Amino acid sequence: MKPGVFWLATVGDSSAMIVKSKESRPPGSRGLIVSPDHRLSNDSEMQRVISCGARVARRGGKGHLRIWLMELDTPGLMVTRSLGDLIGTSIGVTNEPEVTKCCLAAEDRYLVLATDGVWDVLDNDAVAEIVLQSESAEAASDTIVKRSLDTWVKKKEDIIAKSGKQVRGLGDNITAVVVDLAPWAPKSIVEDA
Repeated sequence: MKPGVFWLATVGDSSAMIVKSKESRPPGSRGLIVSPDHRLSNDSEMQRVISCGARVARRGGKGHLRIWLMELDTPGLMVTRSLGDLIGTSIGVTNEPEVTKCCLAAEDRYLVLATDGVWDVLDNDAVAEIVLQSESAEAASDTIVKRSLDTWVKKKEDIIAKSGKQVRGLGDNITAVVVDLAPWAPKSIVEDA
């Protein structure tokens, strides 16, 4: 980072979001995702892996699109960029990060970096509200992780209650880091803590 600018280098399905100051935007528009999506929902990413020989299909015709070898139902990835997936690299899944330059505006207060285990259960507005209501960036990170984990546990309990069966493996990796942008933002930002 340098004053007014930062660069993101992203791989996979974690996302970065800028949280705007409370005064700058009405509730519901305070979070802006600034990282590219490395999932099959991104047409250019999907076309890239297909051109490298990947088969894109749903597992058993259900659920999310996944990346497979032509002849085998493996690796079954939902991401088009990944670190350390040797099978995936043979069909276009790359570990090359996509680099994005972000210019900070006066109302940009925080940067939230979080894994899909957060974004799959909390929307941008919920995360922005947690950050803006927290006493510090560290407290915001802790609250985002706790709220995400609690939501995953509730989802699992609901499925067990409805099906009457034990459910294994429901959930995802949950990590969140919140960065206070005040030291790097344009000088006019400092008025809103």
